[in-house]
Amino acid sequence: MSGNARSDLESFLGAGWTFNVPEETNLDQALEVFLGGDGHLKLLGRTLVVKISEDLDGVAVNAWLKRNGLTLRRKLGFAANTFLVDTSGMSALNVAQTLNELPEVHYAEPNFIEPIQSR
Repeated sequence: MSGNARSDLESFLGAGWTFNVPEETNLDQALEVFLGGDGHLKLLGRTLVVKISEDLDGVAVNAWLKRNGLTLRRKLGFAANTFLVDTSGMSALNVAQTLNELPEVHYAEPNFIEPIQSR
């Protein structure tokens, strides 16, 4: 484990986070752990930020989310038809890759959690 990753792990543990092996964890609530290209740990839950075509209205968006096994957490205000969605126990990374292949999706990005680095 790199020095950066070890420092990040200590930060998460110091903040009260706990880490379990997957067999002991409710996978709907589990976080996946990634080592970023910058050498820092990144945690990924089950949420994505998704921007869908503005051609879809609210009813069509809700139907689209349901068809794709997603649950709306909230509409995001910084761009039209942009949402925080829950992947309902599926790997957010895998779902993002699948969604990004659909023509009506502008982007689907994993919602990573990472410690704030000192400046």
